[in-house]
Amino acid sequence: MHSTSILSLALLALVAVVSAAPQPVFTGEARMALFAKAHTPATPLFKRYSGDATFYDVGLGSCGVTNSNGEQVVAVNAAQMNKALCGTCVSLSYGNKQGCAKIVDTCPGCKSGDLDLSPATFHVFNEDSVGRFQLSWSFDPNCSCMGGKGNSGNAGGNGYNQGTVTTQSADTPKQGQTQTQNNNSSNNSGSAKPDCQGRTNPYRAFLASPALSGSLTAAGKQVVEGLARQWDVQASYDCPGSA
Repeated sequence: MHSTSILSLALLALVAVVSAAPQPVFTGEARMALFAKAHTPATPLFKRYSGDATFYDVGLGSCGVTNSNGEQVVAVNAAQMNKALCGTCVSLSYGNKQGCAKIVDTCPGCKSGDLDLSPATFHVFNEDSVGRFQLSWSFDPNCSCMGGKGNSGNAGGNGYNQGTVTTQSADTPKQGQTQTQNNNSSNNSGSAKPDCQGRTNPYRAFLASPALSGSLTAAGKQVVEGLARQWDVQASYDCPGSA
């Protein structure tokens, strides 16, 4: 399953898909569906990490949001934490148990690879008496492990929301988010003309963020780069001269 030949065939197939023109419209959830389709066991998109899992008393986190002990949230070690990760998720694995938690805080005392879990998240895997255990995990920027429900109420302005990759201005995050949602609605209405003003390639924004692009495997980076090229081709049809 992890052989070089299988991976090579998968990547060649991907190149054939993203190189074809003209391209169909891929916006909102359709883009992420294509992204998820490429995420197969033969081509894992995101790196897996391993480290100590502990739990803490949840409150106001470094992302600027107050959460509670009963929520599935996590604090990422300071070495790997970045504001762009706020509101995205981590996919967790321990033995045959799987879990998911939203990133809301930083753990300054954790080593690289370590996670500080909310009590609710910790209890998915172990009781309080265990205190600390080795956990395997990976970043899940679109919160697919939560059904795509990322970026809910966070202050990080990372642009991930409800299964859709978007981008927004750092100084006006709420306006940017609303504009992107309106653009998606307009694009999906069939006859409506796409709103080309301020249109930004979300995949290039992803690659430009060290915190997000750094979580990709080599194969995953090729997938996102292919989707970025596909987005540019589609933009050239939708908005001539603006791509």
